[in-house]
Amino acid sequence: RPTARALADRRIGKAHRRVITDGAAIGPGSPPEALHDLRKRAKELRYALEIFGSLYDPGAHWQAVRELKALQDCLGTFQDTQVQMDELRAFADQMVAGRSVPAATLLAMGEIAAGLARAQHEARSEFAGRFGDFAGPGSQSRILALTGEARG
Repeated sequence: RPTARALADRRIGKAHRRVITDGAAIGPGSPPEALHDLRKRAKELRYALEIFGSLYDPGAHWQAVRELKALQDCLGTFQDTQVQMDELRAFADQMVAGRSVPAATLLAMGEIAAGLARAQHEARSEFAGRFGDFAGPGSQSRILALTGEARG
């Protein structure tokens, strides 16, 4: 029977490999769904790290979570702006279809949409650097050392 630590090491290692594999596959032309799927994988890794956190050295654990959180924040901003833009467009379509919207309202909605698009573009531009930091050698060695995979 595996120990709790061995189970934690396997779960965290598997979740980490999935994040690395999925993130490495994302390029400038990847659809928004790819970033959303990566966000879900990153959440799975974060949950595993937090659930099993008491089994690990607090300093190494904190550093691993901190690096993952930076990636998650970027992915969260991207996804949140995508959802908000989709909802704003749907709301504008309803208003136009009902012919009950003043032009000033549509103009204001356009300004909001433009701000959301800028924020999403910034998050998308930031993704490569955030993922590069997370997938970089320092972060990789910390996760591997944390889970014991570096020892075999």
